Order: sequence, then structure tokens, then C-alpha cells
Amino acid sequence: MIRQAFSANFASEARSCSGALRSIAAAVLIYFFAGPAALAGSLFDLAPYSELDQYGTGFPELGGFLPLSGGHNQATVTQDGSFNRLSAIQYGGYNNLDARQTGNYNIADLLQVGLYNSISLTQSGEANRAEILQGGLYNTAQVSQTGINNLALVLQLGVGMRVTVTQNGNNNVARVIQR
Repeated sequence: MIRQAFSANFASEARSCSGALRSIAAAVLIYFFAGPAALAGSLFDLAPYSELDQYGTGFPELGGFLPLSGGHNQATVTQDGSFNRLSAIQYGGYNNLDARQTGNYNIADLLQVGLYNSISLTQSGEANRAEILQGGLYNTAQVSQTGINNLALVLQLGVGMRVTVTQNGNNNVARVIQR
């Protein structure tokens, strides 16, 4: 469900994606958090095989295997202000996403790959940016940004990861990697 108020807001949400898009998403994860040199050689193991193998087959890009089909993903996006932008992709099953943007020029890119992952994002203010990427099972990310020009980068790969990021004020930067 997407709700928008005022003008020039953009929201995009996809609940499943093709194999090509999954490969691109995995490459983006690696490039964004490990840098371009990580893509030059072979892909490194992003999650222990034993953690993910027991849940199905079909997603070798994460070093383990996740179900080919999913469903029951839920996304709620609320935008109140102008020129806010949010992009969300959910692949797998039973993933939950709740994002609220209040103010202007806030940006969020959200990716969930796996099962039972949860993202809660609140952006209030101006020009805040959040990148939240989850791969695996039972991961939870809660990000709250209040102020101007805050940046939160969150990567969760594995099982049962939990993170809470709270940014109050201006020009704060948070980078969290959980594996």
C-alpha cells in the first residue's frame, strides 16, 4: 500500500523479481558495501551455507539457498511532503516493510531477499537518505532519521540479525554491516 500527500513524491515497490534482477541486486550489495574491487574477482561467501541451506534452494548469490517462490510479502509506504523518493524490492516470503517519509527530499532504497525479514523506516525532515538491504532470514532493521541530511547504510546478511539506528540532528552518518 502506498499513500502520498503533497507533490512530486515517488514510490516504487516490487514483491518479486526475475533472476537477472536478483543477480543485479546481489552485485549492488557487494559493490555498495565492499567496493568495486570485490566484484573484480570471484564472489566471496556472504552468508555461511549451513545457515541458509536448511530453508530451501534457489539463491546462490547470497552464498546459501533461499526459496525460489515466495509470497505473503507486505509493504506500507506513507509519504507526506514533497520530492520524497522511495524504492522497495521484496523477494522471498513473509517479508514486512513499513516506511514513512515526512518532509522534503528524503530518499530511501530498501531491498529484502529471503524470509521473515522486517524493515521499519521513519524519515522526518529534509534530505535524509537510507539504504537498507537484507538478505537471509528473520532479520530486523529499525531506522529513524529526524533532521537534515542524515545518512544511514544498513546491510544484514544472515539469520536473526537485529539493528536499531536513531539519528537526531543534522549531517549524521551511520554504517552498519551485520553478517
